[in-house]
Amino acid sequence: MRRLTPYMLLGVLTLGTGLGTGLGLSEATVSYGHLSQMLVEAVNYNYREQTPSFAIRLVTTRATPDVSQQQAISLVSHSCGSHSRILAVGLVKATFASGLQWAVFFDPPGSHFGISGGMNPSRPRLNWYAAFVSASDAGRPFCSFGYYRGLPSLPTF
Repeated sequence: MRRLTPYMLLGVLTLGTGLGTGLGLSEATVSYGHLSQMLVEAVNYNYREQTPSFAIRLVTTRATPDVSQQQAISLVSHSCGSHSRILAVGLVKATFASGLQWAVFFDPPGSHFGISGGMNPSRPRLNWYAAFVSASDAGRPFCSFGYYRGLPSLPTF
């Protein structure tokens, strides 16, 4: 495994046609540029008042995780975001888990209204969706979503 740098960890990941087809995912058609730190900030902002604390941070490691990046994407596709576009994937350390987690940021199909927002168009649409998969055990992902002012809107497809 190549050495991961903070700039690559949550950088935009464009999936090849073969991988995308096999997982029911499509290639991202919109470029968000370098959002790695902003994606981390979005998750941390969403959970800032939760007790116990919930936060993630980017990590670098030379170790090869037991769960591959492709396995994490597959788990997320089946549990959180069928037919989603994968925007970014990287390893993070989360306060809710003892080991490393794969953070998979994705764009699901649909209008991106929050559950509590109903179909009210005056409320901001959700602009980030993330799932966290243990890098050591391929269990069920923790799926999350939210709105963060520092991120662009997600397209509807």
